[in-house]
Amino acid sequence: MNDVRPYFGVFWGAREQSLGTFIEQSREFLLRLREIHPLFDTLYSLGDRADTEMPVGSELANLESIAFERGWDKKAPKHWFTALDEQGRPTSESTVKVGWRLSLANEREAVKTNDFISISLASGQSSRRSNNSALITLNDPDSPLLDPAMAERLFQLLIDFWKPDQGWVTEASYRDAVWDDDARQQLGWLNYRADPSIANRLPTSVSSERHGTGVIFRIGDGRALTGAAQDEVAIGHEVQAALRPA
Repeated sequence: MNDVRPYFGVFWGAREQSLGTFIEQSREFLLRLREIHPLFDTLYSLGDRADTEMPVGSELANLESIAFERGWDKKAPKHWFTALDEQGRPTSESTVKVGWRLSLANEREAVKTNDFISISLASGQSSRRSNNSALITLNDPDSPLLDPAMAERLFQLLIDFWKPDQGWVTEASYRDAVWDDDARQQLGWLNYRADPSIANRLPTSVSSERHGTGVIFRIGDGRALTGAAQDEVAIGHEVQAALRPA
């Protein structure tokens, strides 16, 4: 299989959330993904090993039990949680600074194909040292989810649903090729910032538009990029220079 692993990612800061709210928000998000593409119709919860997946169910019926079993850090000190049941597990009303997490995929890892998609949801973190995030990682650089129109639709769903501070659709070799130690901004061919004033600082070769209260900007023509795309890497460096702190 190809080593290129494009991913969609959105990130936001401290936002406390109970486990019950996280479960319901995750459920709604996964249902919205199904409206985007049938690749999201079947989901499994990933465990610590490749043979411990649990089916989420055709109607997401198992999502709540999976979240109560796997959606929290069992190594975290008990006093970090605001409410625990008699078995020492967080209740639906419980909050915790490190938040909640679900790791999902659309195929079992042992038999994964190019259609394999992993979904990581980390929400409810109230620590300013860590980010809440929603990540969708693809196993195929030619995935139908990377069709420019489809990618834009999926990216906008992530933005509209999670209301992040920033986000991007990118791939490791392109991200690393345009990295700037001063700007410290990850970039992709699709990018979002909650600060719309960034649009005024972007090079003229970069298209941008307001989206909600923020701005989406694009490098290239909407197609997936790698570090081998020399022209788009050069534009990425221009963007980084424009985004460096004054």
